[in-house]
Amino acid sequence: MIGKGVEVDKIPIQSMIFQLATNIKPNDVRSLLGNEIPGFYAFDYRIHIAGEGTNYTTLPHESSPPMEVLLKEREIAHEQLEEIEEEISPPPAPEKTNEKELVYIYQSHSWESFLPLLKGAKTPDEATSNNSKVNVIAVGNMLKGKLLSHGIVAKHNTTNVTEQLLSRGWNYYNSYQYSREVVEEVLSSNNELKYLIDIHRDSVRKDKTHIKINGKDYAKLLFIVGEENKNFKENLDFASNLHYAIEEHFPGLSRGVVIKNKSEGDGIYNQDLSDRSILLEVGGVDNTMVELDNSVEVFAKYFSELVWEDKDVGDF
Repeated sequence: MIGKGVEVDKIPIQSMIFQLATNIKPNDVRSLLGNEIPGFYAFDYRIHIAGEGTNYTTLPHESSPPMEVLLKEREIAHEQLEEIEEEISPPPAPEKTNEKELVYIYQSHSWESFLPLLKGAKTPDEATSNNSKVNVIAVGNMLKGKLLSHGIVAKHNTTNVTEQLLSRGWNYYNSYQYSREVVEEVLSSNNELKYLIDIHRDSVRKDKTHIKINGKDYAKLLFIVGEENKNFKENLDFASNLHYAIEEHFPGLSRGVVIKNKSEGDGIYNQDLSDRSILLEVGGVDNTMVELDNSVEVFAKYFSELVWEDKDVGDF
């Protein structure tokens, strides 16, 4: 749970001097570890809900790949895609469908891909592709279809963000600035959209992003909530409800809910644009498309249940 902050006027002057001199916060053990463990201090998150195996050493890290890495095209492992097409069955037709587009799916880091789908790629930094068949856009396509099978109509943005950044002379760190423009534009033209889902994949390895449940392989999910916006509490509650719904039926599939501020990453993630907005990490660099598909199916089911129960979105 979220810890209560310490009011500045109640902090002893000795503690303030100590903190300024050492960069160690007396009420935060992470600041002490950060001085002892290289790279640890960069993980400036707060764990709101810790899923199975989640602690401050297993949290995601938002890397900043240079544009030349993002622009490099990698060969697709076509045999993997062929196997996937055989293993993944199309979602069933819904029993009932709403007529409103309630959900907007997009990918601020559309280049994020998966090593099993890229020939010769071995390291996390190589898990990038602008091919929508093997990056997180493909995950967005999965989600759109599976939501529809539960009667929820979604609009999916499939923009190649790398190309857009390049055309503007922008860099990696401008990706949320770009996606914000996209989301604002679509919201201005469609007042029925209530839910925003920004799909990512983590850069950590498979021991932290894979789980087998009842003999079936899944890519673990993680919910990120930005703290620096007016909808923080509502979005935190929404992500928490999703975590608990999934955890009840698929224990360990969700890694939990973490809070990020501007000291590590964007801190907003367009979540000020809707009070039903989440950043969803689906798996990591080592997950297969079958594992991703299995997890998206679970997420879509329990996300859809929350949507159908939401009395604030109006009659369907």
